[in-house]
Amino acid sequence: MSTTTPVLLIGAGPAGLAMAGRLHHHQIPYLLLEASETLVPSWRNHYDRVHLHTVKEHSHLPYAPFPADYPRYIPRDQLIAYYEAYARERNIQPRLGQRVIHLTRTDTLWQATTTTGEVYVAPEVVLCTGVNREPHQPAWPGMEQFQGQILHSRAYRSGAPFAGQRVLIVGMGNTGAELAIDLHEHGAQAALSVRGPVNIVLRDFLGRPTQKTSMLLRRLPNWL
Repeated sequence: MSTTTPVLLIGAGPAGLAMAGRLHHHQIPYLLLEASETLVPSWRNHYDRVHLHTVKEHSHLPYAPFPADYPRYIPRDQLIAYYEAYARERNIQPRLGQRVIHLTRTDTLWQATTTTGEVYVAPEVVLCTGVNREPHQPAWPGMEQFQGQILHSRAYRSGAPFAGQRVLIVGMGNTGAELAIDLHEHGAQAALSVRGPVNIVLRDFLGRPTQKTSMLLRRLPNWL
């Protein structure tokens, strides 16, 4: 037994909600599948102090600007509340616990099979699973002899448990840099390890978001 739909969306994170919102706006029927038991699971698993690193004017979902009283850089819990309200107001009801394990093309249709044995058939499929769904844990020689704790940033919540300890952070993207600050503010001695030079850009310069400035600079001729 299979379920047929004009459009099948896989993943109920921000991308899946954005696609569902647009389809709802254009009155196009769809089904939305989510492997976990909740909306936007990746945001719920982020560390406590995480905020959007982009300004709210360029970070909202289709047809739903953030409320005026939201801060410029929105914290995790407030963002989750926004996503939940977005889904509620548009009657977006993902089918939870439906992890797609097999996707095949037959003639003009796609067929998706989930871990529960459900089969979904659709002429159009949109993958909205994101690029950081699964954490990557490197394996380095000597890890098994290390007597301290080794954890991925996915499992990090707060610097409080590390107060008074020395902590090495491997990698200096947005997450690594922010965890270093969080650890320092909780009384840990944080160090960063990176493979090469890192370009560090202020989030705001003279009160103006660097993101907005960079968007304006794109309009200048390349020869400048």
